[in-house]
Amino acid sequence: MKNGTLYGILSVPLLAFFVCGYILWHWGNAEVYGVVFALDAPAAFGIFLRLWNDGKSWHQRSTPLPRENPLYPRANELATKMGVPHHDLYVANSTLMVMRKAVGAMTTGIRSHSVMFSDYFLRALNQEEQEAIIAHELAHTKQSHILTSAVTSLSYYFAGWNLFFFSAIPNLQTSNLSRSWVSSIAGAGILLFFGGIIIVRPYLAMKSQTEADEIAVNVLGIGDSLISGMKKLVESPEIKADQKKYRMAYQSLYGRMVRIQNLSRSLAARNLARKDPA
Repeated sequence: MKNGTLYGILSVPLLAFFVCGYILWHWGNAEVYGVVFALDAPAAFGIFLRLWNDGKSWHQRSTPLPRENPLYPRANELATKMGVPHHDLYVANSTLMVMRKAVGAMTTGIRSHSVMFSDYFLRALNQEEQEAIIAHELAHTKQSHILTSAVTSLSYYFAGWNLFFFSAIPNLQTSNLSRSWVSSIAGAGILLFFGGIIIVRPYLAMKSQTEADEIAVNVLGIGDSLISGMKKLVESPEIKADQKKYRMAYQSLYGRMVRIQNLSRSLAARNLARKDPA
C-alpha cells in the first residue's frame, strides 16, 4: 500500500488519541487515570492474548511440511528472490482454514513467518500455480501486511473506544463543555470504532490482496499461473461447501483476474520495448 494512503488512514485515530490526551491533560486527575487504566489494560491484554493464541493454534493444529518436500527449495528460492526471510511451510488444519475464510493458502506471523497450505492446494495445483500462489503469500510478508492491518485496526478500536468514554471526563465534576461538544466527541468515538471494523479493515484486506498480486506478477513475469491457481482454489471442496463464501470468493476473484491480466499485458509490453528499442 502506498505510504501516503496508509498515513492518511492512520492520521484519523492519531488525531483521536491527541484529543484524548488533551482531555486527560486538561481535566484528568488520579481517579480518572485509574479508570482509564482499568478500561484499557484488560482490553489490550485480551487482544494480545487472543493474537498470541491464534498464532499458536495455527502451528499446533497444522502439520509441518517435511523439509525434504520439493516445495521447500522452490519456496526458499522465491523468498530469496523477493528479499524476504525463508518461511516455514505447513499443511493447514482444514477447520481453521474454513473459520478464517482462507482460500487455499495464507501467511501467518509478524516476527517469524509461516505459509499455511490446504491439502487441496498440494493436490490440485501444478508446480507453476503453486509457485505463483507462494509468491503472492510471500508478498504479504514483504509488505508487512499482517502488521499493518493489526496496527491500523487496533488503532481505530482503541481510539474509538477511548474517545467515546473520554467524552464524559470534562463534565465529571463541573460543567466544562456543552452537551453538543460532549455528544460530538462521543459520536466521533462510535464512528471510529465501527468505521474501523466495517470500512477500514475490509479496505486494507482488499488493498493487500491487490498489492500482493502485483508483486507476484512482477516477480514471475506473467500472471497466467496465478489466475489459474486462484481459479482452482476457489473450486476447492471447503469453499464450495459454503455457497455464500463461494459467491464472495468468485466475485473477488473476477476483479483480481482483470487487474492481473492488465498488469501482465503491461509487463509484456515493457519487456518487448526493452528488447526492441528501435
